[in-house]
Amino acid sequence: MNRTLKTVLIVLAAVVVLGGIAVGILKWIISRNILDGPGMVNNDSFDFSGTYLKRVYYYRGGSSLGDSNTLEMTVNELPDGKGEAVVVYTDRPTHDSKEKQKTVKLGPPVVRGVTEIIERYHMTEWKDLPKTDIIALDAPSLSFTYEFSDGSVYRLGSDLEMPDQAYQAVREILQYIKTCAGIRED
Repeated sequence: MNRTLKTVLIVLAAVVVLGGIAVGILKWIISRNILDGPGMVNNDSFDFSGTYLKRVYYYRGGSSLGDSNTLEMTVNELPDGKGEAVVVYTDRPTHDSKEKQKTVKLGPPVVRGVTEIIERYHMTEWKDLPKTDIIALDAPSLSFTYEFSDGSVYRLGSDLEMPDQAYQAVREILQYIKTCAGIRED
């Protein structure tokens, strides 16, 4: 074989191998729902026949600066039988500042991702938590509520005795939703 033919065969083999690796990585990324974010189209349908996560609501505020923010994710059934998660994020850095609001519509993989976090931390076992005896008048307050389509409602808050890893679970859920919705805090 001449030298040119060997070079062409080597380059062709390298392209095939690298292309296979690239396709494998892309399939892995898609399976992990990493591509379900702002500007990404995801036409997955949503099964409304069983129990599913219907709403997540987060509020933090009340510090001496007067800052507050909320994040709400609501799952809506569309007329075509598909669903979407609507995320509304509001932020007010101080008493005197203007409130900023961002609304983003996302696909079902985001709901599945949040549900997976709730399941991983066993958050459906955190029901009817007792009130805490600690009172801090100038401390910021936090409230995190998650609801399911069967009517079950769970709430975590700074006024309640929080289970182990509760703050970590809430932070992880908020970060996941914000990342998928393209929300960046200033």
